[in-house]
Amino acid sequence: FWRVVNLGLLEADAATRRSVEGLRGDGPEVHPVLYSEEFVRDLQAVLEQGAVTVRRVLELLEINQPELEGLFASYQLAVPFDL
Repeated sequence: FWRVVNLGLLEADAATRRSVEGLRGDGPEVHPVLYSEEFVRDLQAVLEQGAVTVRRVLELLEINQPELEGLFASYQLAVPFDL
């Protein structure tokens, strides 16, 4: 917003400032999902088939085991390994 004002493309009147301030969320912070459901289902399948090891998946995704288990749980999928 302020870049556009500084370029002179928009007036920074009080009403506009109030509406911009209203865009800021005061509620709980929501994070986007890191991986799509389709990707997580495919990941579950390759782990079940033994096409890739759990350790390799952890390295590639740069996460730890509890985070990987949480990833499956976030999509209500069974964890395809037991370590």
